[in-house]
Amino acid sequence: MKRKRAGKIINSMLEIIKGTLERGEIVLISGFGKFNVKFRWARKGTNPKTGDRIFLKSRRTVVFHCSDRLKERINQKS
Repeated sequence: MKRKRAGKIINSMLEIIKGTLERGEIVLISGFGKFNVKFRWARKGTNPKTGDRIFLKSRRTVVFHCSDRLKERINQKS
């Protein structure tokens, strides 16, 4: 497969994943892991650069959970 074609396929897959996550749905890739959207409440935080206390607004964020099969493969002894 040519590099240009592979790039188009990957970009198409990423657009599908982004659209699915924007709708709040879970993306499961068998043998790889699961992406889902999690709501984070507003909270106080610390700016790591300055040490100043800051207020972090509530927001949605993407969370990835690795599959057990991928974890096993990554941790195999060579």
